Amino acid sequence: MTSRRTAFKLGAAVAGSFMINRGALAADSIRVIVPWEKGGQAAQLSQLIQEPFTKAMGMPVVIDYVKGDGGKLATQETIRSKPDSRTLLIQYPNILARWEFDGDKRLADLRPVAKLTRGMSLAIAVREDSALKDWQGVSTASKSSVLTMPEAGFERLPLDMVKKRTGISFTMQPSNGFASSAVMLLSGKADLAIFGTIWTLTYNEKASAKDKLRFLATFGAERAPELPDVPTFAEIVGDHKAALTHSVAVWSAATADKAFTDKATAALLSIAENEAMHAEARKLRYPLQIDGPQVVLEALARDRRVLKDVYG
Repeated sequence: MTSRRTAFKLGAAVAGSFMINRGALAADSIRVIVPWEKGGQAAQLSQLIQEPFTKAMGMPVVIDYVKGDGGKLATQETIRSKPDSRTLLIQYPNILARWEFDGDKRLADLRPVAKLTRGMSLAIAVREDSALKDWQGVSTASKSSVLTMPEAGFERLPLDMVKKRTGISFTMQPSNGFASSAVMLLSGKADLAIFGTIWTLTYNEKASAKDKLRFLATFGAERAPELPDVPTFAEIVGDHKAALTHSVAVWSAATADKAFTDKATAALLSIAENEAMHAEARKLRYPLQIDGPQVVLEALARDRRVLKDVYG
């Protein structure tokens, strides 16, 4: 059976697929599980750190895409990994905080290893030719028809914030990430979607005129510098608390060998100023910033405060 894993050759974007024996992987490699599709932020960040992380750890890093159930399948696979399996997970703290708030205790079974980014905003966007021209248009349309929104897992909190603040709700359709959501928009299977603001800006640079996405609002505390005419949701509702950002972090199972996770933290911190890595991150507009486990916990605390504000 062909393995779903994809290996990346040092210094190259993709080296191709190959078979991996799980025992050999545990003994000789580090497995980094990514819950989302290859074109998404988590996948691109894992590729950005892969080469310097490999050198710092002194062993190959293998990226494994495990999609499904809004990131829960990959998270559970990490939790169930053997203590000596050298398995790490790329996952958004705000998603884990939301699961925790809903009574899903997976977060308690994970250990933070490092944070990879500063906060990044999300945005609501539509097709360029959409009849939804602005937020008022969304509000008006929602009163006469049901609006459809893709859902990969990270959208739930901002959408619940929208519902609480404006009363607007959406019918959700399963998605595997930003790229899948864009396909759903362009094919007419969704009316609007939530994306990473950075991801959408980068996507629009490469997209044809007919396939570009148009921003309606962002969820940052301030307007994005590259989108001076796009309001924040906080502006729309007149409350600075109606803002949120997301970050990307590395995790291990709580039962993982602590010597390995401590080494992984130290290795990631040691590459924090790698200029080649940052140069690539700047091309992608990612606010790459590597911090230790304590900063991950601080991000979780902020996400929990937002959840309390939205859900009471």
